[in-house]
Amino acid sequence: MRVLLIIYIVLGCGINYSFSQNKKEQIEALNFRIDSLNNVLLTSRITFSDSLEKERTKISQQKLVIDQQQKEIELKTLQSKNLSSQINDLTKEVLLLKEEIEDLKIKQQELNKTEIQFFTLVTNNFHLFLIDHFKKTLFKYPELKTDNLDIKKSHSELTECEIWWQDNDAYALVVVREIRYIKDPEWDDETGTEISLNYYVLKYTNGKFEKEYTWCSKVDLCHVDSENKNINFQITDLNKDGNFEIWCVNENYCKGGVDPNNIIVYMYEKSSLYSMKSVTNIPNMEITDAEIKEWIKDGASYSINLFDSNFLSISDQFRQYAIKIRNENILGTDRRFNFDLK
Repeated sequence: MRVLLIIYIVLGCGINYSFSQNKKEQIEALNFRIDSLNNVLLTSRITFSDSLEKERTKISQQKLVIDQQQKEIELKTLQSKNLSSQINDLTKEVLLLKEEIEDLKIKQQELNKTEIQFFTLVTNNFHLFLIDHFKKTLFKYPELKTDNLDIKKSHSELTECEIWWQDNDAYALVVVREIRYIKDPEWDDETGTEISLNYYVLKYTNGKFEKEYTWCSKVDLCHVDSENKNINFQITDLNKDGNFEIWCVNENYCKGGVDPNNIIVYMYEKSSLYSMKSVTNIPNMEITDAEIKEWIKDGASYSINLFDSNFLSISDQFRQYAIKIRNENILGTDRRFNFDLK
């Protein structure tokens, strides 16, 4: 009996010890799980915080992009409105051009059709729109808006505007003078002038005048008396081939004394330019062709009826006509009317 009691006691103690040991392990396992869950939670919070910050950054960047795109849309909308306004203005301009051309064409048809006719545009309320159109499209510098000649400001001037027809096509010769003021370091920065005379042959196509050909006669930097102008304009068809010859006489000089002026006779036909260089006469000072030829023999750099290679390659009748035009303008006098187109 005593033996059974001892066995019962031993077994009872063993069971309590085992139960106690299992409970401790369970608590430790539970604590370990709690720590793991805390670590997982902390990691999740950090990851979520990082992800949230990235999303916020992404949203901010997207907002910036949207704001920029909105500004671009507003700018393009404004540009579109401006472009639409410009298109409307150009449409009105084309319509006015068509009206001007048709008006001139009706006037031309009323004239003697056996003669070559052209119109010189002037400012007495006659086709002012065309003149303003050419100024706007062909001027390199602003137009001088003052009569104060002491203001040394580079500017452009419309000096001539001629309109004519060849068959059913309208053409224009527009002459623009550009006066540019330049400081010359070789003259202690003294200001001189450079005068360019720009000739434009324009053809009326698709409701507007487009450049068909252009050339320039330039008087380089000059510190003394200088000038550059067109003094004659004619239209001919000497060889009766239906293609008009356009004649211009350019007079220019840069001089500080009594010298003959330069004269260049230009002929334009079918996108080709021909030129003959010469000088003027001053008979009352005994500066005539005979005297100038003597100066040329002595080495003076003057010319009398010097044709370029283009002129030398065509019929002599054109060269003879060039000499005729030069003789008509030998004194450097504008034989036509001279209107101020400012």
